[in-house]
Amino acid sequence: MHQLCEQLRALGVFNMLLSDGRYLYTFAPLSWSTLSVALPFGEAELSDAEMTVNFAEHTTPDDIVSVIATEPLTHNEVWQRMVPGSCWFGATVKSRRVIAHNRLSPLRY
Repeated sequence: MHQLCEQLRALGVFNMLLSDGRYLYTFAPLSWSTLSVALPFGEAELSDAEMTVNFAEHTTPDDIVSVIATEPLTHNEVWQRMVPGSCWFGATVKSRRVIAHNRLSPLRY
């Protein structure tokens, strides 16, 4: 999969979020940021607005919330930078929202 993503990247900017209904695969052509949080859920303070989101109000104790963004969206949480050109996986899809049961991890290739 990584080789195919690199071929598409060579044609121009190529971002990928791909799901097979069970896992979410990502390809980061630029340096994306990712965050995975689990219990205890706290309040996330948004970087670009005076607003907080209390994940405890929107999750269950079994959930792990994973977010992928071009830049970190909060300033009170530790975000991990995805290396440009890397593939990551780890989320399962439930209904219309993505709930990660495994933290996002780089694919080994």
